[in-house]
Amino acid sequence: MCNSIPGSLYKSKGLTASSQSCFTFPVSISPSSFDSPAPNNSSAFVTKKYKPVAKKIRPVYTDVPQKFRIICDIKGDPLATLPPLSPHPPPFVPYGRYTAERRDVIDKCHPPGFLLPEERNLMHHFMTLHQDGFAWNDSERGHFREDFFPPVEIPTIAHEPWVL
Repeated sequence: MCNSIPGSLYKSKGLTASSQSCFTFPVSISPSSFDSPAPNNSSAFVTKKYKPVAKKIRPVYTDVPQKFRIICDIKGDPLATLPPLSPHPPPFVPYGRYTAERRDVIDKCHPPGFLLPEERNLMHHFMTLHQDGFAWNDSERGHFREDFFPPVEIPTIAHEPWVL
């Protein structure tokens, strides 16, 4: 049971507490708002417990074998090959993955006045130069270089389930 709500609130809202429910309120409610009637968009949410204790995942404490340790081995300076960013970017020209439609999506996410026009042009120039670093759908998704970050293997331990 959640103990975060005072008992007088249960009575004033006509709620009852049980061991199987938890009452949560929107973040916008402050102590002073309990004196005034609640707005129409504010209400109590009654939810069940997250999960029974029997289904709790219990960690197994053990040493991780050496072959499962994550090793980051970056050789050289990976930033050395980045193209330089001009402080006076050229006008936008669609190139590769960064098309005019995708530029419009980015512009729609930033309301007018969020960035100055020069900053907006610099952002579009940056995204054009580094267009391979952005994935607009799953087919464009990439991965880290395996010589820098080898694939991660997650060890599992053979066990019997606690709940059948």
